[in-house]
Amino acid sequence: MRVAQLGERRFLESLLRPWTSPASLSSAGRVLVGPGDDCALVERRAGTAWLVTTDQLIEGTHFEWSWSSPSQLGRRAGAVTLSDIAAMGGVPRYLLVSLGLPPGIDASVVIRFYGGLRRLLARYGVQLIGGDTAAAARFHAVMVAIGEVEPALAVTRSGARPGDCIMVTGSLGDAAAGLQLLRRAGRRRAARKTARALIRRQLEPAPRLEAGRALAQRRLATAMLDLSDGLMIDLDRLCRASGVGATLYAEQLPLSHSLVAYGQTTRQDPLRFALAGGEDYELLFTVRPAAAARCARLLRQWRLSCRLIGVITRAATDRRSAMRAPDRAAITVLSAGRLHPLRSFAAARRIHGFEHFRMPTAGGRA
Repeated sequence: MRVAQLGERRFLESLLRPWTSPASLSSAGRVLVGPGDDCALVERRAGTAWLVTTDQLIEGTHFEWSWSSPSQLGRRAGAVTLSDIAAMGGVPRYLLVSLGLPPGIDASVVIRFYGGLRRLLARYGVQLIGGDTAAAARFHAVMVAIGEVEPALAVTRSGARPGDCIMVTGSLGDAAAGLQLLRRAGRRRAARKTARALIRRQLEPAPRLEAGRALAQRRLATAMLDLSDGLMIDLDRLCRASGVGATLYAEQLPLSHSLVAYGQTTRQDPLRFALAGGEDYELLFTVRPAAAARCARLLRQWRLSCRLIGVITRAATDRRSAMRAPDRAAITVLSAGRLHPLRSFAAARRIHGFEHFRMPTAGGRA
């Protein structure tokens, strides 16, 4: 069977099964969290652990040079990788970058890429400690980030419990709308005719490091991840890891004024971008009900909004539902006072979550 037929999640589950079994993890000794979360968690010494994560940007898949300057791409490369550290409540320390370079690429492009990366890393006190280069047909960058966290404070995807509130930082869908603008009109034309904020969210994401660390230090978040592939898919990942279901409140999803205006201008439902767009790199997390208001107050320190968008429920116990979708969490949407299964709610609006290996064009999420 081809990888495209399996889809990213099933392919990775089958590939990593030998390394994620209880026996495999127990034999690994110092590995506290293995494949399947935002970062691996590796014990360093008593009371501290390393967070290790990797990400990549590939020309034609994640970006086009006509959309992004080399400096912007460097900043984005650092931001999307450090976002995984934020999702587990850690502090980033080091970064390694390996580049695949077409032989004909101008050296100034690479220099400017590293200039943008250096400025991003300096902002968060992260040191570049190495990497590699090789010839390639198209430009690609592979990043490895290393951070630190106290094992007792690390927030994984697996801690959500029924009754927890589902919360998200910032707004949803802006990056996907920005990507659509770039794909349809090109950077200069789109920037003149539409809200620059949407394009900026696509080209220059911000890792929510301060927010992630604060939620972890105060033991507020019971589970957390960063939104890279869209709310539909990423919430499903959190629920599956925690063995729970969820109900989303459609009217509570945070939509920016720019996204709402863009939806009105183009006659598109903003929920399409909010549910399935991806690349927002906001934090999706769960908290006990009594802590929800405290989280909102806490994150105001960084001028960051925080919205309650749903509640964690019990996993599906209905045999018919389990047989119909054995590989999906039981997620519903409350909209206009009616409860809908997420998949049917999305399908009725022609909303489809992003999957790697199925979208051949750059970005692919809009």
